[in-house]
Amino acid sequence: MVGQHERLKIWQKSYDLALDLMTITERFPRPQQTDGLGSEIRKATLNLIPIEAKP
Repeated sequence: MVGQHERLKIWQKSYDLALDLMTITERFPRPQQTDGLGSEIRKATLNLIPIEAKP
C-alpha cells in the first residue's frame, strides 16, 4: 500500500534525487566512498526523504 506522502510530487522528486545521488557516489573512488565526499553525500542523501513515514 502506498502512503499518502508517496503520492506527493515533491516526495517523488526527492526520492528520485536520492537514488541519483546514491548511484553517482557509487562511481567515486573507493576511499571517497567510505571516508570522503562520497560518504558525506550519502549521509546527507538519507536525510532528503524518510525511509518510512512514521504514524
